[in-house]
Amino acid sequence: MIKMKTLKTTRISLIPLNQEQLEMLKEGMPSLAEYMGLKCDEFKLNTDESFLQQFYEMIDAHFLAKINQFPEDIEWLTQRIIVENKDKCIVGGIGTSGLPNENGEVMIGYFIADGFEGYGFASEAVKALVEDLRERLPGLKYIVADTPTEHIASQRVLSKNGFDFDGITEEGYRWRLVAKS
Repeated sequence: MIKMKTLKTTRISLIPLNQEQLEMLKEGMPSLAEYMGLKCDEFKLNTDESFLQQFYEMIDAHFLAKINQFPEDIEWLTQRIIVENKDKCIVGGIGTSGLPNENGEVMIGYFIADGFEGYGFASEAVKALVEDLRERLPGLKYIVADTPTEHIASQRVLSKNGFDFDGITEEGYRWRLVAKS
């Protein structure tokens, strides 16, 4: 069994999900929380409701499909839940696109539950993930993230973590961080 590293800061833990936990996540964040002995009464995002539904649908098509194809790389292919350490409450999720592409790029994505926004959890999670990627992911040159044009808070999270605006995409704005010189 492959040992995956939980990333911890003073306030949060980024817990990588194994295949069984990803299967449970398809039923929704509250089901996963119950399964893992964590708190999560309700999990809503301050965005279009289709985002979470699309995320749950991607579990089979993206996460589990890639993990089945490359089981040794599960740590870079899975989703991590963001857990507030004090109350053991799931406050969000964060993950990567997998191993670096031919240009040495890895894309990250993250979300924070409604009611937990504005407390710095996203900034803290991005910082912890970026540090880990820089330290342990071979072949990494750039970390990339996309944000909707109207999502100013997410853009601030990336800016605070050293990302620079890198252009416009179909989804909104692209941000880039040089991971290794």
